[in-house]
Amino acid sequence: MNPTELVELIKEKRPNLLGKMPEKRAVALIRVALVELGRHIAEAEEGVVKVPPMGTFRVRMVEKEKDGENVTVKHIVFLAAKPKE
Repeated sequence: MNPTELVELIKEKRPNLLGKMPEKRAVALIRVALVELGRHIAEAEEGVVKVPPMGTFRVRMVEKEKDGENVTVKHIVFLAAKPKE
């Protein structure tokens, strides 16, 4: 799902939320928010990054063998929050 699709979904589900904000500005806002969220998660050391109400990202450093050498890679797992009923 891209930022434009997110804006369309917001307009459908919560039509008054964006008010008179132009669609291009709403798309830009969401794009920047997603980029910053991604940057924050990528820079995180081991542990949990909570993003309410979206869910959590678990970050671990894992040793793997590649071309006969041990390499440390970052492993990120997303766990979606349970939807409120």
